[in-house]
Amino acid sequence: MSFKNQSVFTATFTNTSFSITAAMGFSMVSINLESGSATILGTTSVPGVSNSAANLNVGQPILLTADSGYTLSGITITATTGVYEVIAK
Repeated sequence: MSFKNQSVFTATFTNTSFSITAAMGFSMVSINLESGSATILGTTSVPGVSNSAANLNVGQPILLTADSGYTLSGITITATTGVYEVIAK
């Protein structure tokens, strides 16, 4: 019998940006704004709709997941005056 392992990434960021790329191989990302303000921006475009950053709210984490076999990419979290945690696998 063999077991499969999957590592988890955890980090806390203060007043900075963090970009998620396909090379990171994340299929799930949780982002929690602890204090201040921060935004999240995806790079995928939708015809006829302008892409804009969404505000994160303190104490209301968001969870992003990819379909089976895919990874998340093109996501940037930016906090100029905030602290946020990222947990990903």
